Amino acid sequence: MAIKLTKNEQKVQKDRLKQYQRYLPTLQLKKQQLQAVITKTKADLDQKEVERAQMIGDLDDWVAVFAENEIFDEEKKLDHLVQPETVICKNENIAGVTVPAFQELKDCLQMTTYIMNEIKVNEHILDDDKYLLIFSVEEVNRLAREGMPFRDAYKKVGLDIEAGNFSHSKQVHHTHEGSIGNLCNDEISALMQEVVDGFNFHGMEVAEKALLGR
Repeated sequence: MAIKLTKNEQKVQKDRLKQYQRYLPTLQLKKQQLQAVITKTKADLDQKEVERAQMIGDLDDWVAVFAENEIFDEEKKLDHLVQPETVICKNENIAGVTVPAFQELKDCLQMTTYIMNEIKVNEHILDDDKYLLIFSVEEVNRLAREGMPFRDAYKKVGLDIEAGNFSHSKQVHHTHEGSIGNLCNDEISALMQEVVDGFNFHGMEVAEKALLGR
């Protein structure tokens, strides 16, 4: 940009120089503050990445349990259904500078009903031998019922597992209340109906019909 060699132009340039010298320290401070925020954000992000990797590593042994959705169609698997519903953004003032930021991220909860309607039970999941050891307690109890001292039965099953010789019929015969062999569904339904009846929905329905003239 050409500068005019006049007194008026000289005054304009001097004023600009004074403004620059006046605000330069403030701008430099803001730059340092922004750099500090960026450095901290990067450190937080790196820490979250480490935590994420740790969580994934911890779940590796359970992937077979949590990934039993091969029976679903591809578009119905959880990783396709879980999508952000709403992302709320806002502008934040950091060191006098306006920057965009996430304020809130809402997960899609409407998928719950869809998932529950589409859920399928894998009735043969226990046919896989990787689940065999969950019957170790059943085997200890079976041996104890047959007369073997519980401590000896516990030790025997443990040694069998360690040696890779553990086996079980995968059949259970539970009879206590709430167990798989005695779910008490009728009793639970009766208790639920008792609670529902306590709300007196019948009186509300009668009043509604009278109001609507039905």
